[in-house]
Amino acid sequence: MNSIFEKFEDAFNLNSRANKISHIRSISEIDFNIFGNAVRKIEDDFNIEINKAESKSTRLSSGISNYVMDNNSIPTEKDLEIFDELHDHFIDQHICTEYLTALSEMKIVYMFKTLEINMKTLIKTAYPNVNIKSFYKWENMDSFFNSNSIKVSDIQGYQEAIDLKKVNNCIKHTELISDDVKKISEFTSLDYFDSSSITTFHDRIKERIMSFFKELTNLVVQDLFDFNQKRIVKLSDDYSYRMDNETLKMFVESLKSRIK
Repeated sequence: MNSIFEKFEDAFNLNSRANKISHIRSISEIDFNIFGNAVRKIEDDFNIEINKAESKSTRLSSGISNYVMDNNSIPTEKDLEIFDELHDHFIDQHICTEYLTALSEMKIVYMFKTLEINMKTLIKTAYPNVNIKSFYKWENMDSFFNSNSIKVSDIQGYQEAIDLKKVNNCIKHTELISDDVKKISEFTSLDYFDSSSITTFHDRIKERIMSFFKELTNLVVQDLFDFNQKRIVKLSDDYSYRMDNETLKMFVESLKSRIK
């Protein structure tokens, strides 16, 4: 497999500057919302079923006698039939609501996992000699980018990425909403997640997450391929201090031979 890749690499110069930049930028085109798009029809169907159950419950409730208003009254046979049917609709509504919440939670988990995979892929593609095994910790990825003069926390959308990580971890590890997640506007007054709050959160941050990753990709390309005068001077000073005159001369000649 590697030998086949090497043949193509030689034939098409896959490591050229233009191809490398194109390859890195292509990572930022990956859709963060594939799962969300895939389950939209299912979510719509659950919402329809919930609305139907609510509508039927409202209609049935209007037919109950004065029993619910007077504790001393005895429910009629019709009341008991209505209560039984109301209970069925309540169960249907409850189950559909739980399924809807589960799908909403999965959209968050999928979005964060996609961000994680894309960030690791970006690093592995742009910096192939870097070991990414420790990057299961977000803080380690942060530190890596900072070491390359890419301050991730300054990128627009970074806070939304951190909030996404917090909500993802909370969904995966606990039923109760943590105090940290309650600082996020959609969850301030809640103890448990519901589909409405998660969907509102998801829809608010999804564009910010995509723009965050695109800008991170742009900064990586800049780190690897943009050389302004100041940076060139810094690099030349660094090499001139580290090389003796003969080595420096060989280095310059080697660079000249590469200029077409």
